[in-house]
Amino acid sequence: MLRSLVGSEMCIRDRSRSMAESGGEAPHGMGPEEQEAIKQRLIGVIQEFIPDDDKFAAIDTKEASKSISEKSFHVLKETPELEGHKLFVKAAILQVNGFAISNNTLWSPQDYNLSVSWTNSAGCTVWLTALVNPNPPVLPQ
Repeated sequence: MLRSLVGSEMCIRDRSRSMAESGGEAPHGMGPEEQEAIKQRLIGVIQEFIPDDDKFAAIDTKEASKSISEKSFHVLKETPELEGHKLFVKAAILQVNGFAISNNTLWSPQDYNLSVSWTNSAGCTVWLTALVNPNPPVLPQ
């Protein structure tokens, strides 16, 4: 049951470089290691704004979720491997006593789901949704 939820969302935004500028070539795919490294950087962003021992009630959740989504967006925007991709970032801070989640999406090799979840020692959880897609879209052949 979800007890409390505060979220902040940044809209899908275009990166400055398009496929036309890259000669029409689709960006090269990232391997699991590169994706995991980006996810660890996003967890670092969460930990910057949510102390490990703070309870949900002690956190300015509106400001923290906004700060997490904005800084995560900046981190992704500055990641060279994601150049030419559109970005969608959403941060939700919550306190739960249980939940279930399922996610199914058909991705092309150039689409990435870099979403992470982190819970501090006081039981405050952050769900950071981070989706990146080529701009313009690349359909599977």
